[in-house]
Amino acid sequence: MPFIPVKPYESLIAPEKRSGAIMFTAFGLLSLIMAAIGVYGVLSFGVTQRTPELGIRAALGALPANVLRLIVSAGLGTAALGVAVGSIAALLLSGRIEPLLFETAARDPVAFAVAGGVLLAIALTASVIPAARAARTDPLRALRTH
Repeated sequence: MPFIPVKPYESLIAPEKRSGAIMFTAFGLLSLIMAAIGVYGVLSFGVTQRTPELGIRAALGALPANVLRLIVSAGLGTAALGVAVGSIAALLLSGRIEPLLFETAARDPVAFAVAGGVLLAIALTASVIPAARAARTDPLRALRTH
């Protein structure tokens, strides 16, 4: 019978790493929600500011699908630029966060692809809502309000 109970070192460390992973996940989801609200707010404000322009486009014969495409492409272009810059920054700073990660590499291409895809999907959703509202706007009403 051993004098001191022997435990693997990993069993002592794993709970802290798991709690760290849970905290990173929680903060990541919170930041994802905040990013979605921010993208929606900025695009909604931009659509409101462009109401007279969109009214003129509609009065000159632009189809609602064209207005929708214009606003969604602007939102996705900005989001794609943000994903590209963020990915480059994450790659450059990956060495600093690797000790804190649990069972994953800091430069995991699948993680980068999933994160970029989720952000682009959120940007698409957040840009479709104001774009649909702008496409439904009556041209006469849009020109009178400003």
